[in-house]
Amino acid sequence: MVEPEEKHIHIMAAGASIEETYRHIVMNIKSPYGKPIDITYVLIESDVLKNNNDPKKIRIKQAYDNVRILSDQYKIEYYPAEFDKLDINSIRHAIADIKLKYPNAYFSFNITGGTKIHTIGLLLMSIWLIGDAYYVSEDSEIQKISIPKMYVEDVSSNPNYISILKILSGKKEGELRKSLESKMRELYRPVRNTGDKKTDRVMHGGTLTKMTEVLENWELIQETEVFKTSMKGKQKRSVKSVNKKEKRFIITENGELALKFALANNK
Repeated sequence: MVEPEEKHIHIMAAGASIEETYRHIVMNIKSPYGKPIDITYVLIESDVLKNNNDPKKIRIKQAYDNVRILSDQYKIEYYPAEFDKLDINSIRHAIADIKLKYPNAYFSFNITGGTKIHTIGLLLMSIWLIGDAYYVSEDSEIQKISIPKMYVEDVSSNPNYISILKILSGKKEGELRKSLESKMRELYRPVRNTGDKKTDRVMHGGTLTKMTEVLENWELIQETEVFKTSMKGKQKRSVKSVNKKEKRFIITENGELALKFALANNK
């Protein structure tokens, strides 16, 4: 069980038009534990912060200052992540220094602004820190960039993972656990996973739980609530409530993609 993060750190690159994208990010993204942004760092070259006559750098500095004002309005701490030379290593080390300062933080990244080098560096570090990267489109739509949490070979190595994904694939409403378990009893193949002391020769409820937990941790499937309808009151009103005895699993977009790659690997 992962403990809730201490801080939500947001990292973005300086650019001439970062103010509006930052506004959308601040209002709409949260950590997996529902935590809004606590601290924002902006990657910026040191000479941009100095007084100079370069019109482009003046615009970037103005946008940087506007984002600072926005952060104050939202009560978000705001700091520059300065470096002298714009290259991948400078970005890596600047973000690594932030990680050292906040080792238990959750990191989100805005890859919209800045240069191509900024985008590559931010996306690369989102993988290193297992954070979430976001892109804000021209029509202000926020798109989360999916970062794989496993290798395709991890899925391909266990035919039961593929079977579960195939059962769920294409089903918008997903599959009830009891239905998934029934189908998997017919498809199950004994496989010893890393760390297991023994191989489950016959699939039982605990076997399915272990497999679905792995796929959930990889964000290939997700568990959703199942509601039941009951009639209550003198007028017999229809009331929906959570059915605590039942679960439903649905496949994610990452799961659909991983399934295609896994099937291609196994050909």
